[in-house]
Amino acid sequence: MSGIRRHVPVDIAAACLEGNPEVRTRMSRYLEDQCIGFQERDGHRRARAALRQQRCPAPAGTTRKPPGLPPCTTPTFHPTVGPSMAPPPQNSIPRRKAPTVVNRPGTINHTMYSTYLSEHLLGSEGGISAFKAASKTWKGTPAEHQFLSLVQQVADDHSDLEKIIRTLGYRPHPVKRVLTQGVRLAGRLNPVNVLRHQKAGMTQVELDILLGMLRAKKAMWETLLLVSARDGRLEVPLLEDLVRRADSQLQQVSYIIEQTWDTRFFHTS
Repeated sequence: MSGIRRHVPVDIAAACLEGNPEVRTRMSRYLEDQCIGFQERDGHRRARAALRQQRCPAPAGTTRKPPGLPPCTTPTFHPTVGPSMAPPPQNSIPRRKAPTVVNRPGTINHTMYSTYLSEHLLGSEGGISAFKAASKTWKGTPAEHQFLSLVQQVADDHSDLEKIIRTLGYRPHPVKRVLTQGVRLAGRLNPVNVLRHQKAGMTQVELDILLGMLRAKKAMWETLLLVSARDGRLEVPLLEDLVRRADSQLQQVSYIIEQTWDTRFFHTS
């Protein structure tokens, strides 16, 4: 009766209660139409379910399809995970080509090798001059002694690089020798911080440049360590020591920056 009360119009139900024959007839036809419509809708639903079952049969071992899946979509089941976590089909995973391994000694590119080392040797000359100029910028402060020590450390690295170049049988290009003199002169003039100010913006730029020089030098030693795997003429223990020395020099300059940065970026009373 709840179904009838939900669908029968109010005026028809009230007339039935009064015993009106005409209204009884109208209600009988109405209920008959409702039953026929219900049967048709139920039949259509069953027919669609049967068709879907034919097109998308349930997986083996299951009686119904998991809820939430779109029509005509057969889920992929995995023994330990649910349908949504199932691994993709093997044919859908792109195969990566195995790397080609070439086992041959190769020939050293002496032009590239010597040019690379000569460029760094030239940069090392500039580094010595730059640290000398920095020691003058910080004259009369504790940082002056630290920079003077760094001048000697960088000069020692420069000498080791010259030894490596000679061991490999290379010689600096004549043009590089001329450029070296120009680099030394520029370092003495200190074009970055001409007035030797300790609290100016260019002072921080000067310190940043020194860090960049040291990082470039460390990168060179690390590159030569890679090359040493194919070039037995290079001394691995020496290169490893040079990397450690470069790390130490970077820490020393960074310490000076940490101790003095506030004097450049903030006014002191």
